Amino acid sequence: MDPLVTVIVPCYNVETCVEKCIRSIEEQTYKNIEIICVDDGSTDKTSMILKKISKNKKIKIITHEKNKGLYHARLSGVENAKGKYIAFVDSDDHVSIDFFRCLVNEAERTNADMTMCKVVHESLGEKYVHGSYYNYVFPTMRGKDILNKYLEQEGLCFIWHTVWNKLYSKKIWDEALPYLREQEKHLIMAEDLVYSSILYYFANRFSSVDYAYYFYVKNNNASTNISVASEKKLEKNIMDLSLAFNFVENFYKKINLQDKQLGHFYKWRELYTRFWADNIKNSSASESGKERLYELLKKLFKLNSITYSSDCDNYFYKHCIPWDSRYEDFCRRLVLGSEIYVSFDIFDTLVTRPFYEPSDLFRVINYHSKGTDYELFNFYKLRCESEKICRSKKDYPKNEVTLDEIYLELEHTFHVGADVAEYYKQVEIKEESRFLRVRKSIQNVYNMLKYLGRNIIAISDFYMSGQKLKKMLSDLGYEFKKIYVSCDYNKTKVTGSLFKFVLDDLKIKPNEIIHIGDNWESDKLSPDKLKMASWFYAKAIDAFMYRIGDIPSSHIVDVVSKPLGTEESNMRALEFLGFRSTLAIVGNYLYDNPYIAFKKDEEFGSNLEYIGYCALGSYMLGISMWLKNEIPKNTRIHFISRDGYLPKKSFDCLFGDDKSIETTYTYMSRKALMPLKIESPVDFYSMLSDINLKNITYATIVSMLEPVLDINKIKWKYDLNCVVETEENFIEFVDILANLLDYRKKEIYKLKLKDYFSKIINEGDVVFDIGYSGRAQILISKLLGYPVNAFYIHTINDGSQEELSHLNIKIKSYYAHTPAIVGGIREYIVSELAPSCTSYELDGGQIKPKFEQRNISYCTWFLISSLQDASLRFINDFKNTFSSELPIMYVRQHEMSIPFELLINRITETDRYLFLPCDFEDDLYYGKNVSLVGSWGDALKYYKIEKITDILWRVDNKRFNSSKKFPYNNSS
Repeated sequence: MDPLVTVIVPCYNVETCVEKCIRSIEEQTYKNIEIICVDDGSTDKTSMILKKISKNKKIKIITHEKNKGLYHARLSGVENAKGKYIAFVDSDDHVSIDFFRCLVNEAERTNADMTMCKVVHESLGEKYVHGSYYNYVFPTMRGKDILNKYLEQEGLCFIWHTVWNKLYSKKIWDEALPYLREQEKHLIMAEDLVYSSILYYFANRFSSVDYAYYFYVKNNNASTNISVASEKKLEKNIMDLSLAFNFVENFYKKINLQDKQLGHFYKWRELYTRFWADNIKNSSASESGKERLYELLKKLFKLNSITYSSDCDNYFYKHCIPWDSRYEDFCRRLVLGSEIYVSFDIFDTLVTRPFYEPSDLFRVINYHSKGTDYELFNFYKLRCESEKICRSKKDYPKNEVTLDEIYLELEHTFHVGADVAEYYKQVEIKEESRFLRVRKSIQNVYNMLKYLGRNIIAISDFYMSGQKLKKMLSDLGYEFKKIYVSCDYNKTKVTGSLFKFVLDDLKIKPNEIIHIGDNWESDKLSPDKLKMASWFYAKAIDAFMYRIGDIPSSHIVDVVSKPLGTEESNMRALEFLGFRSTLAIVGNYLYDNPYIAFKKDEEFGSNLEYIGYCALGSYMLGISMWLKNEIPKNTRIHFISRDGYLPKKSFDCLFGDDKSIETTYTYMSRKALMPLKIESPVDFYSMLSDINLKNITYATIVSMLEPVLDINKIKWKYDLNCVVETEENFIEFVDILANLLDYRKKEIYKLKLKDYFSKIINEGDVVFDIGYSGRAQILISKLLGYPVNAFYIHTINDGSQEELSHLNIKIKSYYAHTPAIVGGIREYIVSELAPSCTSYELDGGQIKPKFEQRNISYCTWFLISSLQDASLRFINDFKNTFSSELPIMYVRQHEMSIPFELLINRITETDRYLFLPCDFEDDLYYGKNVSLVGSWGDALKYYKIEKITDILWRVDNKRFNSSKKFPYNNSS
C-alpha cells in the first residue's frame, strides 16, 4: 500500500486562495493523503470555507483560537500528522497534479529523509523560474554532507531552506520536535530558517526530482509583503529575524557545530541584515521611521553600520525565465481526460537513440563488421538503398515494409549472400536494442499512467515486429497491454489505416483513446482526422535544432546549416559522425522534456545546464579526442594547473581506462617560474615583455623574484604597494633589483627546483596548457636540460619561436589561429576553483608549491561547478554511449568548438550576466579583482563582434529556419 502523506496547510485570512490550494492537493494522482488545515485564528471567511471543504474525510481542521503565527501553525500540523511523510503547502500556493507521486516514489526509492521538487514562481498569473538554480542538478547527499551543503550556500539560494518545496520523512520531524518546541514565541518571519536549520541536521539522505512543481505565488497582500508593511510590522519582522537566527545559533552551539560551519551560518546572518537594510530603504516608512528601524537592525545584529545588498547577494534571483507550462498541461490532460486508452509512439517518443538520423546506426554496424567473415565494403549505403528500393516497390506509405523484406532486397539487388544478409539483420536488431534509451520525461508520464491503472498501448510505424520491440521495451522497463506496429499489419499511422485497425481491434470509439507522438503528420494530424485525441510531443533533436516553431533553442543550427557571409563554412560539419552524435546526445539530454526553460532572446537561454552540457561539454570532448589522437602511446601528459583542471577531468573520463597514457595535474604558473628567467642582471629587464605595467605593483615583482634576491641589503625608497605604471619607473626599479641578485641563492633555488620537477616531468613527457607564448616551456626545458613539448589550445604570438626552435621544443595547438577573445573567460570556465600556485618555497630543504590566498564566493563556486559538472555529464554520457565506437567518432577541432565559440563570441547580455559573480586576479597582466563580465564585454566591443542574430539579419533580413517548423496545437 502507498505510504500515507500528511500535507499541512497553514491558513490565516486566506479566503481568496485557499480553495485553489486545497483543490490542487485533492486532485493529485497520489491519493493516500491526509490534509491538515491549521486555521490560525483567521478573522475573515477562511474558517467558513475550511468547514465547507472539510466534508472531505481526508481533510482535518485544527483551529487556533488566537493567532499564534506561521511557526506554530505548522508545528500544530506536524504534531497531529499520522503520515510516514510530511509536506507543507502554503495556502496561497498550489502544486502540480503529479506532485506527491513523484516525491514519494523518489523518497521510497532512495530512502530519502528530504526530497526536493522544482519551484515555479507565479505573479499576476504569469509563471517564471530563476535560471540560476532551476536547472541545477541537486546531488543525492548522505550524512554530514547534507548539513554542510545546506550551510555552504550561506542563505544565498532560498530554496534550500524553504519547507514547502520538500517532502520529509516523519522520522526526522520526530527527532527535531523537542528542539523546535523550545521556540515558544509568535514567529511569522524566518520560520523556514529555524525549521530547515534543524531538520538538515537530522536528515541522513537528501534527493530531488525533476517533474514535481511547486507554484510559489507572489501575493501582494501576504503577510510577508514588505513594500506595503507598516512600521510596526517591519519592526516585528526584524525582531523575528533576530529571534530566528539567535535560536538556530544556540542550537548549533548545543550540538557543537564546527567553527567552519558556524562561519557559513554567520555569513548567512550578515546577508540577511543587508537584505533587511534594503527592505527598510524601499519601504513606505517615513524617514524618521526608517532611521529607527535601521537602529533596531544595528542593535539586534550588533552592526557598526548599515550595508545594503550587492548584485552577488541577489545573484540567484536576477535571471527570470518564463516557465513553459506545457508539460504540466500534458500531465493534467492525461489525468483528467476521459479516454479509456492511452497510446504512445515508440521511437523518439518513448525511447531515444543517440543518432542525428536513425541511419547513423548503420555506420556503426559497418564499423563493427570490419575484419569479420561477413564484411561488406559499404554496408551503410547498401542498407539505406535497400530500404529505399523496398519502400518504392511496396508503394509506401500505403503499404509498410518489414525488416525481412529489406534484407531480401539487399540479397537480390546487391547480390549479397543469404548468410551475410542474415548476419547483418541480427546485428541490426542487437545494435538497435543496445543504443535505445528511455526518454525520462515520457517515462515519468508512463509511470504516472501505470500508477493510475490506465490502459497503455503503443502504436508505431516501423519495420521491426512488435514481438521484437516488446522485448526491447521490456528491457527498458516498459510493459504494454498491446503493441501495434505497422509492419505486422501492413498498415501505417501516416495514412490513418493503422489507427483505424487499432480502434476496430480494441472495439473502441475514437474519443476513447488519446495518442502521443513526435511526428506532426503521423502522430498529430492523422489521428486528428479520425477525431481521436492526440498530443504532439516534439522529438528532442528537432527541438534542439530549432525545427519546432514554439520551442526556443540556440542558433547552432544556423551556424552549421547555412552560409553566413563569412570566409568560414561549417556546412560540412554534419557529415561527420562524431559531431552528429554530439548534437544527438546533447539534444536528447537538454530537450528530453521539450518544454525547456529557455529565455528566447538569449543565445543560451540563461540556462546554465545548456551552457555546460552543450557548449562546454562538446568543447572538452573535442580537446580530449584531439589530445588522444596527437599524443604518442606510452606518453605521460601533465595538465598544468589551474586551467588544465577541466581538460584533465574530461580526458580521464573519456580515456581513463587506456593505460598507454598517464595523466597528472601539475602545479605551475608563469609567476611561479619567473625566477628561472633570471640568470644575470640583464635578465631583469627582459621581464618587461611578461608583465602589464599598468596593473603590476612593486611588491608583486619583489615577491615573485624573492627566491633569487638578497632583499635585506637595501631599504626601499618606494611604496611597494603602488602600481609601476610606466616603463621609466620599471627600469629605475630594476636597476635596484639587478644589484640585489644573489647568485648563490639563485643556484641553490634552481638545483632544488630541478630536483623537484625532474621527479614529476620525465624526458619525453608533454604538458597541456591553454597556451599563449611558450615561455613557461622554455624555462622548464632549460631547467631540466631536455625539451618539454607542449599542447596548447592556442598561441598568441611568435615572440618565443626562435628560442623554442633552438631548444627543440615542439608546440601543437588545438586552434591554428589566435581567437579574438582570449584569456579571462576561456581560462576561468575550465580552471580549478582553487588558489593559484604563485611560487615555490623551501620547506625543510625541499621545494613545495606555494599558493595565493583566495576566497571563492559561493555564487562563483555554484556557477563554475554547475558548468563544469554539466560538461562532465556530457563527456560521461558520450563515453557510456560510444565506448566501443570512439575510433569512428571523428571530429574536427573547429566544428566541435562551434557551440563554445558561439558562447564566447556571440553571447547575449543576460547570458553573459550569469557570470556576474566571477572576478579574477592576474598580478602579471590583468591586475586584481578584474570583472569577468566587464572585461568580456569590453573585448566583444573592441573586436566589433556581431551577435549571431545580427549576422543572420544582415545575410537574409530574416531569422533563418533550417527546416520546416511545426507549431504546437494540442487543443485536441
